Amino acid sequence: MNSPREIYQSALAERHRTLSVAIQRHEQFGYLRLALVALFGYIAWQTLYLAAWSAWLLLFPIALFVAAASVHTRVLQRRDRAASSVRYFELGVARLDRKWMGVGSDGLAWQPAGHLYAGDLDLFGAGNLFQWMNRARTRMGESTLANWMLHPTSVAELQLREEAVRELAADIEFRERMYLVSDAVAASVHPAPLRRWAEAPPGMPPASWHWLVWGWNGALAIGLTLGNATGLWSIPLLVIGGMASFGMWLRPRVLEALYAAEAAADELAVFSAALALLEERPFQSAKLQAITATLRASGPPPSVRIRRLARLAVWITSREHPAMRIIGPLMMLGTHLAFAADRWRAENGRLVATWLEAMGETEALLSLATFAFENPDFVWPEWSEEGAPAFDGEELRHPLLNPQTAVANSLAVSHADPFVLVSGSNMSGKSTFLRTLGLAVVMAHAGAPVAARRLRLSRLVVGASISTHDSLQEGASRFFAEITRLRDILALADSGEPTLFLLDELLSGTNSRDRRIGAEGVLRGLRERGAIGLVTTHDLALAEVARARQVHFADSLKDGKIHFDYRMMPGVVPGSNGLALMHALGLPVDER
Repeated sequence: MNSPREIYQSALAERHRTLSVAIQRHEQFGYLRLALVALFGYIAWQTLYLAAWSAWLLLFPIALFVAAASVHTRVLQRRDRAASSVRYFELGVARLDRKWMGVGSDGLAWQPAGHLYAGDLDLFGAGNLFQWMNRARTRMGESTLANWMLHPTSVAELQLREEAVRELAADIEFRERMYLVSDAVAASVHPAPLRRWAEAPPGMPPASWHWLVWGWNGALAIGLTLGNATGLWSIPLLVIGGMASFGMWLRPRVLEALYAAEAAADELAVFSAALALLEERPFQSAKLQAITATLRASGPPPSVRIRRLARLAVWITSREHPAMRIIGPLMMLGTHLAFAADRWRAENGRLVATWLEAMGETEALLSLATFAFENPDFVWPEWSEEGAPAFDGEELRHPLLNPQTAVANSLAVSHADPFVLVSGSNMSGKSTFLRTLGLAVVMAHAGAPVAARRLRLSRLVVGASISTHDSLQEGASRFFAEITRLRDILALADSGEPTLFLLDELLSGTNSRDRRIGAEGVLRGLRERGAIGLVTTHDLALAEVARARQVHFADSLKDGKIHFDYRMMPGVVPGSNGLALMHALGLPVDER
């Protein structure tokens, strides 16, 4: 099999050739249109000034210009599609080169305050996991992917996601086409106000009132006919006056309905092409079949329904034309269109939420599929059906670190062996290892492969206290923030959720006596609630109360420099180089 890089580079070269041809055609048609303008001028001079030729000949360059303009439009569309394809594969190659940081949404808008692991694992923000995994073009897609990362679901649902992701990962053409039809979206759809509009009650009077509008139209037609036949123009003038009074009374509701429908049409139109692709695509995986089934239910597909609203929006816009400013009020065009907008919403409004959810799920699956395709060295997790929480990973590494230099470590925790105490000095790799475990769980529970040689786990909910800090705005110290998080993790375990806790430098914000007593209480509480997890410390005294399996990350001091190998070893760290390093830096320490 070709590697992702070879596939992307081959596709990129082909798209560059297509783009080059389209640019050449564009330039040729530009010259052709100039030549036709010159030809038109020459024939006009011969016919209108010299009277040498028939004026009918002017139709010849006009017809050629219209035909050339039509073909030129298609050439420009091919050029733009080719440019988007080039951009798509350039971004893919950049991600393979690990140049994706800062590109696309950082997802911070989706991070809830006080979440049990999002901030500690650095899920969101520039250069973090969400930005790497996210390929969504709409807010629905981003929101769905973020929700999957923040809220673990059932193993059955995860297996359905994995099946869908595997299918999409193998279908490069479909993923490219979805990118191309969504290229103009750029997260422009605002789902919340769109859903409010779609599900709101009618803004216009009952549909029966529409017949009254038709009655005014009929009365005006009769009045104009009588006026023309009899010369009594007072009748149509009275009808127009009545229409104007009725129209002014209804005007606020009409304008509100028209503006809202026009805005909704613009938002829905940006992803109708993507929905059309989903409607026509046969899928094998159960989850993708379920998504497309919801789109095909209830009569005409979404793309057809959205096109109807788009045509209505064109009519609404046409009211701004100078001629329509005169004819429109006489026809009560705006009122007719407002009733039509309400009728569209009554027929389709309840389906809009389904369309948005389908688009969001599809984009989230496409994001995971692209991520899986571009990381073939990642593995799919094996799911344990056992009720007790369990985690068993071989050669786990932090997914955001360079795979050429990242150090892999293995660890297993389960109900039979629930606690691991990780000792070692600062910067030895303890916190990074906690985040490695947490990210593996999050990625697996989102439906993505993980950076490991093998991972077998049960459904787990992570509770982490790694990067808690003080808050000037909330008047909370780091210690208070930490014990608040510990309370929440205990509550999570107490709720019956299978909990994996990741605690970095447990209770380091208080004195040694309180830390020992508090740590013993917290760990006992987690053990009683059936939680599993890790605690890191460089306080060797904590090992005495932890009653846990002990591992460590060691360091060494050579030539006044501290060195780390980032490999986890069994047992308590054998010694500390802290004093030696302080001596090497010239601090006035005395070991007596």
